[in-house]
Amino acid sequence: MKMRYPNKPQMHARQSSHGEVEDDLSPLSASTSALLSENARSAPPSASWSAHVERQYLAALTIAGLAATLLSTTFDLFHLETFLDAYGLPLNSYARGNIIYTAVSAVNDICGAWLVDSMELRSSGRRGRVVALSGFILAACFVLPFFRWGRDSPYSSRTADATHFAITMSAYDSAFTFCMILFGSMFTDAHHLSEITRVRFMASGKIVSMGASLAVARVGLAGFSTDDLSTFRFFVVALALIACGLFIVAQNTIPRWGLRIGEEKDRDMGSHAKFKPRKRLNAQAVLSDFASHSNFRAWILAEMLLEAQVSFSASFLKEFVDRLLRSNSATDAYCDWILLLIRPMAQIAGIALYVPIRRHGYRKVYMLAFETKFALSLVMVAFSSAQSTVSVALFLTVDTVLTSAVQSSGFYLAMGDMVAELKLDQMKGGRCDEPSLAGLFMGVNAMLCKPMGAFLPILAAWSLARAGYSKDMISEDIAEQRVQSAFFILLVLPSVLFSAIQIFAWSKYNLNGKRAEEVRIELRALQEKMGHEDDS
Repeated sequence: MKMRYPNKPQMHARQSSHGEVEDDLSPLSASTSALLSENARSAPPSASWSAHVERQYLAALTIAGLAATLLSTTFDLFHLETFLDAYGLPLNSYARGNIIYTAVSAVNDICGAWLVDSMELRSSGRRGRVVALSGFILAACFVLPFFRWGRDSPYSSRTADATHFAITMSAYDSAFTFCMILFGSMFTDAHHLSEITRVRFMASGKIVSMGASLAVARVGLAGFSTDDLSTFRFFVVALALIACGLFIVAQNTIPRWGLRIGEEKDRDMGSHAKFKPRKRLNAQAVLSDFASHSNFRAWILAEMLLEAQVSFSASFLKEFVDRLLRSNSATDAYCDWILLLIRPMAQIAGIALYVPIRRHGYRKVYMLAFETKFALSLVMVAFSSAQSTVSVALFLTVDTVLTSAVQSSGFYLAMGDMVAELKLDQMKGGRCDEPSLAGLFMGVNAMLCKPMGAFLPILAAWSLARAGYSKDMISEDIAEQRVQSAFFILLVLPSVLFSAIQIFAWSKYNLNGKRAEEVRIELRALQEKMGHEDDS
């Protein structure tokens, strides 16, 4: 992400890319500027040793993220077609399974987040010591959906497939979300990372993930066949083993002497290294903190709808391509290239978004994205149809890429800002020994967003069943025309409705670049002040 910041006020800006506004910000408040100036004068320059620790720490998170990307790209691209087409899972079973695994995963997400924050509370750096273990569990859960259960009779196969879907999806989703909460909390809790370092870390991670996504998607598409999954299963197992190796490398890369980023630098600087949380997590206090956090309320509404769109696109992308493009005479090569490139394109767009994010702030970029999606979807409703192959292909690509890029670019930036804002509010209220809620921010986010992630797939299953969806349809069937119309509505209508709501919700979010910068400066000043008081 960014370089440390001992003497640079503007680099205290919020997380990653919010600081983008640092160059365009109006002057900070007098009190904040005074605090910053005092701290800058007293802080010695950072040692190269600390910079080395920082680079190692961020390299470890990049490697862990790469391993997770290999698994998630393959899973998102192939799991739906595996269950619906290769196994013949009925749509009603798919819908019920979505409800089950969404409920299970939502509970597991908040429990996992609580565990992550509790681990760090008991022992500084403990989160870094479970990276490999959590990765092994994720790799095992990733493999399970691609090995079918019970094929003795048609009836037992349908029952087994439904059970298989609910159990394996619950396991994979819970394991993946736990890993994301673990890695994300290690990043968002690193308050000492400067704005420049955060942006660089996020951008470099996306570049690495983009190459990995492109490679595994290409290999997976070459070996995947719903008629015979044996070759694809070898690929899945090999990919899981590679990911396990990367998770081991990631854990071993985390510096043993500096698992808590900034801890050793603080020791050298005489700042708040001794200022550590002492209280245990309290459920009532946690609920009160989240309920009173106005920016989190605005964020979570917009994020829930983003998650619904991103999850739906990830699960149904191949179905959209097959039913709206391939069935309308688009060539196989054309459709395969869309499937192959759309995820790397989203990652490229996510990297490119850091330019306007740095300049104008992620708040403005989010709002512009919501307005753009709303306008494009209205154009599709007014002037396009399920048979408009070119416009459907363009909208599918632009909408998917923009939605995914915006969510992935701004998520950890907003999380870091809101974590810092809550910590500052706690300290101002005299609750200086409260534990970090970095993990719970992402856990609560996942718990609330997960049901929305399943909402559109369930709605789609119901709509397609009513339209007479079947994998054996041919394009001349009357039922196929109804199915194509249903797919078109599912592609366009959610974008219209969700974007309108997101525009309203996001207008209430006021943690812009200037405010986020002031929060981080004031937070660090208070922490250093507490550290000096403890020393005295």
